[in-house]
Amino acid sequence: MTTSSVLDSLDFSLQALSSDARKACGLDLGAARTRWAGQIAGGTWWAFTIALANQGRSVSVRLAPGQAARDGAVVLCRGNTCITLATSLGHALPVLIYYLEVHRIPGGWSRLQERWPRVEDELVALHESLGGAGRLEALRDVLFDDRLAVQAGIAAEGVLSEILCRLDPSPSHVAYRKYAQKAISERDAPLPLPEGLGPWKEAATTVAYVTPRSEPPRSIELRAAWDVLRISAALDTGQIYMPRHLFTPITTRSQDMLLSAAAKLIESAKDLPEAWREEPMWHTVEAMASEGRAYTGLAHMEAARDLDLAGRPEEAFTALTSAAFWSSTALGTAFLPALEAARYLAENHGWTEIGEILNTLWELREAR
Repeated sequence: MTTSSVLDSLDFSLQALSSDARKACGLDLGAARTRWAGQIAGGTWWAFTIALANQGRSVSVRLAPGQAARDGAVVLCRGNTCITLATSLGHALPVLIYYLEVHRIPGGWSRLQERWPRVEDELVALHESLGGAGRLEALRDVLFDDRLAVQAGIAAEGVLSEILCRLDPSPSHVAYRKYAQKAISERDAPLPLPEGLGPWKEAATTVAYVTPRSEPPRSIELRAAWDVLRISAALDTGQIYMPRHLFTPITTRSQDMLLSAAAKLIESAKDLPEAWREEPMWHTVEAMASEGRAYTGLAHMEAARDLDLAGRPEEAFTALTSAAFWSSTALGTAFLPALEAARYLAENHGWTEIGEILNTLWELREAR
């Protein structure tokens, strides 16, 4: 794809919606471009905004090396933190509508039921433009299931898992919800993680770390901490007490507490596998443990360089997203060299669509 066609494939601003339909889905499709330049300073250039939502949140497509942009998972971002909400654009709208307009929204369930006959056709058309199949049957069936309405109203986690799996039935998502539900109900999050989690691996990694196991084996405790420090610091790390099926990207304080604690645990341990200390990411652990909230992400920049030289460019890209997160957290604006390095990786490893999108964001920055 050319730059224009990549952007066109992610531009849904021409999808005209009535006032009722906009209220039903909670999305502003026409204002996405207003957020693009700000993503550079916020460090979320790896999540391409396609719509705005309430409470200062944005709906974005995650850019993943080696994957077409339109096939990326859908994430919800606020500030410099994001959570995975749907496996793909084709699965996104039912989950977004439930999350933004129904889940824990007083009166949200009944309001959407009342609006449904008036907005169904418009929402189906939007769903189809996103790549979805069918006529939102799963969302309609959930919406008019009184049992779910009552039980989800008291935030029963098992019911939330059922609802979300019906709205996004992709195998990787169902596998993640099964893993998360086991952690929630049994306080058991086995490692290694299950196979086939796809874009839900980061969320499962955080679940594995925050699950309060009863007298966990030392090796499991350390493995969970090591794993959570190697995913993107900005993605799916906003849980600090107990795993939950749905949570909100809030402030950076949650990630700071979770990741700093993991780094201190690892850095102070005497019984680590020696191979960990030889990994490019080891120095990020040392820096995070010693610098705390003053950490600016420089060690992640260095790790990205070393990972690329070691033939691990996808991990290098992830390290750069963490560098952007930590620099924006500590300094108020993300390191521009992290974005420059990501553009370099895209150019040198044939990630054409990622490169074109990042170049577009860079041009917007220069035009300001």
